[in-house]
Amino acid sequence: MADVLIKHQTYWATTAGNHDSEGDLTREEVSELDRSFNYSLTQPNAANISHAFNYFLPVYDQSGTEVQFRLWFLDTGHEECLNVKRWGCVMPD
Repeated sequence: MADVLIKHQTYWATTAGNHDSEGDLTREEVSELDRSFNYSLTQPNAANISHAFNYFLPVYDQSGTEVQFRLWFLDTGHEECLNVKRWGCVMPD
């Protein structure tokens, strides 16, 4: 998919899904790989908080000076939620 976006010079940003830890890469490695592409706006984890893909991106007005809104990317993890065995969730931190 990145090839198509790069070919068309389209910027993107991602967060992890609940199955992204099931392959050969950790969530942190998936984030690092995504950030290695020229048109990726994906950011490293914003703070020392749960999971690997938590950050926001400001969206500016046409002049590029005033933030109009923010896009929030929240990683819910994949194994459990607050010690309950099921899919993950956004943690309190």
